[in-house]
Amino acid sequence: MTAAAQTAHTPGPWEAGRNPRGDFTNETVIRPSGEFPHGRWIADVGPWMPETIANAHLIAAAPTMADAIKGLIGLCQMLRNRDDCPSEIRQALTHNHRIIAGYEALSAAGIDGFQPSDFDADKAVQS
Repeated sequence: MTAAAQTAHTPGPWEAGRNPRGDFTNETVIRPSGEFPHGRWIADVGPWMPETIANAHLIAAAPTMADAIKGLIGLCQMLRNRDDCPSEIRQALTHNHRIIAGYEALSAAGIDGFQPSDFDADKAVQS
């Protein structure tokens, strides 16, 4: 099964850019890579201004960041299962693994609008 078949979102990579046909309200858009200047949109972020451009680049990086996080899951599992793993690190790894699993389950179900604190605010790991 491909990664695209496992997720409900448009597969990455994505890119941010300027909509050549946009007016002030929809100049900054995110599209699948290779679909500029025309093609389907993933999101319209707003006018072409420094803040919306930065937001668009952050949003466009989401599939790559999600892949990186998923790649760390195996490492986290390996570390928390080691006998010499300190209990506070084991707890942090377990908690963050639950957050990732929760995001994946909700995303697969097409549900959004949740926060990591929805899973367990008392054990949230601060960076």
